[in-house]
Amino acid sequence: MKTQLFDKPGDKSLAGLLVVALTIIIGAIIVTRCQAPATPQVAQSPALVVHAPDAAPQAVASLANPGFEDGFRNVDGVGELTVANGWWPWYVEGGEWHRPEYKGEPRCVDLGCTKLGHIMVGEWGQKQFTTYSRQDGGIYQQVAAERGKWYTFSAWVWVWSTDHDGSDSQGPTGKYSALVGINPWGDCRATYRTTVWGSEALTVYDQWVQVSVTAQAWADTICVFTRGSAEYAVKHNDSYWDAATLAEAGSGAVTPAPTYTPYPTLTPQPTYTPAPTCAPCPTCSPLPTPGATPVPGACPGIEDIRGVVREENETLYQRIVDLLERLRLVFVPVVEK
Repeated sequence: MKTQLFDKPGDKSLAGLLVVALTIIIGAIIVTRCQAPATPQVAQSPALVVHAPDAAPQAVASLANPGFEDGFRNVDGVGELTVANGWWPWYVEGGEWHRPEYKGEPRCVDLGCTKLGHIMVGEWGQKQFTTYSRQDGGIYQQVAAERGKWYTFSAWVWVWSTDHDGSDSQGPTGKYSALVGINPWGDCRATYRTTVWGSEALTVYDQWVQVSVTAQAWADTICVFTRGSAEYAVKHNDSYWDAATLAEAGSGAVTPAPTYTPYPTLTPQPTYTPAPTCAPCPTCSPLPTPGATPVPGACPGIEDIRGVVREENETLYQRIVDLLERLRLVFVPVVEK
């Protein structure tokens, strides 16, 4: 006996619809699973940027261009990355952190050398700065070293951090810190955990200060770094670097501090002498009361003036009367009796 699932013509049409529906559902599932997952949108986070050197270090513990006197070039052809020859920029970029601008700092800013740059010694230094933004960056150099030996790296730095345009770091400031570091493994990622950092010069402004660090080399190369970091985004976050040195620790070969050339003393302007003050006009003494003894130097009032005129008139009148009386006596004939 055969069993039929669909005995009626209408049942066969319904079956066909079910087959089509199942086919569509299965196809949708397959297509969904085969599609690549959507790429999640991730907010940009700060990242370390290191520009790689194009040459390997040669002499042991010998810095290239330590005083920044041997010229500058635009790294990767970028005008805002003008870095001293032999050195390379590094910085943190992303979020609130912005790439610093790098440029050479000359001793003479203008042709007449009336305005001087921030130079510790020589004619040139390295400057890095940001405007209205935070920064964390510097320059670095990979140097040949001997494993197991200790090395001291130092540099001089001047920091100008302020929200004003004056020459001094007046508040508010960017809470700027300056320091130097050594990676004893030769890793030139400045923020990597193996980098050893020296004591920072935190909020030390408007003066030259030397920062240094000492570390033991654990590879045939070490990487030395300068670092300037501003916590707050003020108008001027500038640091000026000069006179870097690297020497084996304890060898006595560390270069002594260079002699600082002070800025020329400005000729003081003549003190303004104010014009002499005119003496006040004399004040008249108060008028005396009627019948009182006159006070010398007292200014007469209108009534006093009228009294004087009346008195003078009366005197003149009396004189005229006397004169007429005399004339009458002279010309009047004597009448004889």
